[in-house]
Amino acid sequence: MKHLKIFEKYNDTPKIGDWVLCNEDNSAHDVDDPNLTLFINNNIGKIVSNEDINGINSENYVVEYSNVPENIEDRFFSDDMDEMGEYIGIFNKRTMYLEEIKYWSDNIEDLELKISTNIYNL
Repeated sequence: MKHLKIFEKYNDTPKIGDWVLCNEDNSAHDVDDPNLTLFINNNIGKIVSNEDINGINSENYVVEYSNVPENIEDRFFSDDMDEMGEYIGIFNKRTMYLEEIKYWSDNIEDLELKISTNIYNL
């Protein structure tokens, strides 16, 4: 049964490489942007790191998104720096707290199915 597949390989916590669906908590990020919330809550991202700025493992996850709209790009960050120490490149990463990650899977199709069921209230 397709709808049970997401629970077959259950892990307690997400890991690097997992695909995620998050629920943006504006109060945790001191941001009140409905466009950002709408984007985060309705798009699948991929965990690329769970290290803080000092390289220590943490409960925070760096999630990378595709096709971030320009109007919210400033709410994301890039890992790339130029020789002057300025961030360059694609601003498509966002730190998410463990509590904000609603669903995760190593299979993107599981989360695409979850988005589809939410759209049609199934």
